[in-house]
Amino acid sequence: MDHHTLRLLEFAEIQRLLAEQTVTALGRERALAWLPSRDPQEVARWQRETAEAAHLLDQEGQLPFGGVRDVRRAVDAAARTATLAPGELLEIAETLAAARRLREFLLRRADLAPSLAAIARGIVPLPELEDAVHAAIDDRAEVRDDASPALARWRRELRTLHQRLHDRLQRYLRQPEYRDMLQEPIVTVRGDRYCLPVKAEYRHQFPGLIHDQSASGATLFIEPLAAVSLGNQHRELQLAVEREEQKVLQAISDAVGARKDDLLLALDLLARIDLALAKGRLS
Repeated sequence: MDHHTLRLLEFAEIQRLLAEQTVTALGRERALAWLPSRDPQEVARWQRETAEAAHLLDQEGQLPFGGVRDVRRAVDAAARTATLAPGELLEIAETLAAARRLREFLLRRADLAPSLAAIARGIVPLPELEDAVHAAIDDRAEVRDDASPALARWRRELRTLHQRLHDRLQRYLRQPEYRDMLQEPIVTVRGDRYCLPVKAEYRHQFPGLIHDQSASGATLFIEPLAAVSLGNQHRELQLAVEREEQKVLQAISDAVGARKDDLLLALDLLARIDLALAKGRLS
């Protein structure tokens, strides 16, 4: 059908109304791109899907679409060996879980909606990938301590060393000879180093490494010499932790990339089902 005819029919308004009935970004995108067909078989299939969707919604109400995200970019990036962020991996796991739940829901109701169940049957469940994500990443989108034995060990050592470093710096705050040298009795961070805010006029009397100064120049942020060795160890452990976190994220990202075809197919089928249900609601 040509664009002139579509304009006369105000088909864009129909697309908009249909898009309003979708529940996912994937379905909305498909609704806004949807066009009439000249193929009688395709039209008949669409009509069956719409009738089944209307009947299913009448019998069951809302379907379990919660958790579906448009993760196509992340999946494509993983297939190109990119390291995905924890939040991206969580969204993929949540989408997989949502696809699995919807698949099970429709397969149990194949008698009510055989065409929709046939679409859902094409979704490949990937529970092992869901489990891998949740085993490594918590609900705050942070890599878990126990994501790997090395990470657990280094994070434990880092916490112990951090406490030692904190205690070392706290001694300066409590010692009378340093009290007047400090702008404030606090520990602060400049770059990756733990420092004390020292008044500029005491720069030669306070032994340490200068890492920064205030805009006015009245305060120098100095890492005490007695804390430098601990600070170096602290930074080394931080880097070890960061490297291990990246290894964990890369391994899961590679697993995502390896299932790119299954994941993109699932997203496509979820969009088809969402569009069919939107037609059912609009009808």
